[in-house]
Amino acid sequence: MLLTWIAEVADEPLVFNPDHPLEEWGTNTWWLGPDDGPATFYVWHDVQAGQLRCSTGSVGPTELPFGGPYHPTEELEPIVEEYLAVEEPGLVRWEELQEADDPDGGSEPEPRPFPVWVAEVGA
Repeated sequence: MLLTWIAEVADEPLVFNPDHPLEEWGTNTWWLGPDDGPATFYVWHDVQAGQLRCSTGSVGPTELPFGGPYHPTEELEPIVEEYLAVEEPGLVRWEELQEADDPDGGSEPEPRPFPVWVAEVGA
């Protein structure tokens, strides 16, 4: 669908008028955005992968496709600082590993929600 749209744009009439650059820009510029309202741009520190990641989805900040708990935030700096503070990204130190079998027979603790910086785009 996207390739078809781009091919159709190539056939649109163009305006070349150096005396009226705004007319050129208005006629010769196309943009693509979400049709069903705004999307969400989001950034998080993927501790397991040792990466700072970002993505955009056509969902709201509380509906992001994470398999675990997270909390949307408007503060990006702490997320980036946490990523930069890691000495060896993607490495889990021996001391931080936990036994797979809990000798007490208890269940695994719930993972803590991690922060995800969110920003609305396409509004």
